[in-house]
Amino acid sequence: MTDLFSSVGRKTAYINTVYDCGALPNNTTKEILHNIANINIITKTSGTAWMNDGTTIPLPTASLTSPVVIYSDKSKIYITTITDRSTSTNSNVTLEYTKTTDA
Repeated sequence: MTDLFSSVGRKTAYINTVYDCGALPNNTTKEILHNIANINIITKTSGTAWMNDGTTIPLPTASLTSPVVIYSDKSKIYITTITDRSTSTNSNVTLEYTKTTDA
């Protein structure tokens, strides 16, 4: 993982993609450690999942019947489904954040 950054106001915004979050969960919440140190504020959490047939779906996914919710905190990424979405072959999540170590 490599931090990419840009200046946002007086803080630096970092972008870090966590690869290989694996298959989406089956009617549960999956937790993935992101191992990013010194996070101050997470400003955006987004991603993509690849289904077995080769199609992609954006994360999060708004759907009345099978939504996929993603959220994060200073240590983990959470992926939640209310139906079986494990037919995905892989997923990744990108975090945008500021660090406590920046002035």
